[in-house]
Amino acid sequence: MLTLLATIILLSLIYSQLFHFFNSLKRVIVLTIAVSRQHLLMMFVFALRNCADDFVPKHHVNFYKFWWSQELSYLKEKAVIPDRLWKDAGRPRSGPLFSRRSSDKRAYKSAIRRQNTDSVGRYTQSCMMRC
Repeated sequence: MLTLLATIILLSLIYSQLFHFFNSLKRVIVLTIAVSRQHLLMMFVFALRNCADDFVPKHHVNFYKFWWSQELSYLKEKAVIPDRLWKDAGRPRSGPLFSRRSSDKRAYKSAIRRQNTDSVGRYTQSCMMRC
């Protein structure tokens, strides 16, 4: 909320300077107009950069997995334990540790795919309903 207030204050300062600039436009020389215009442009860019720093995410596109759920967190935790046991046992290629690790990993990965696919479908359907 503070950043929004700071942005409003910065933009209102620009507005007041523009207001005074246009009121005194008839009385100033060309050099003053150019300097004032440059100053206003710099202030405007400064305000936009501050706003962008506060509100535009700086992560790659898939950084926030909006489709992630509690179920996936649970399945991940459930898959990590047998994986550690399997690695500690020397990574056997058969046996109960291998079977449990494989089935938990498979369940986790299929749940990720299902959740991701479902979220894309829901997103697409909601976009179509708006049109």
